[in-house]
Amino acid sequence: MHSRREILNKHFREYQRATKKGRTEILDRLVPVTGMNRSYLVTALRNPGKKGQDGAKDRRRPRPEGKRGGSPITG
Repeated sequence: MHSRREILNKHFREYQRATKKGRTEILDRLVPVTGMNRSYLVTALRNPGKKGQDGAKDRRRPRPEGKRGGSPITG
């Protein structure tokens, strides 16, 4: 059995070139094979290697210190 990533990479070009009906058929085949839901498969096949796949980390910058608003509460 292949990994999910290998299966998605194999079908990536086919999905990109397919008509709407063809994409539906590809998704129908991949849902039971991968165990992923359709919306996640669409995202994975549109954006290979992006956030949310294979443990890719979120690329947002951390919040700057001192910009949290308000003054500290003093007793």
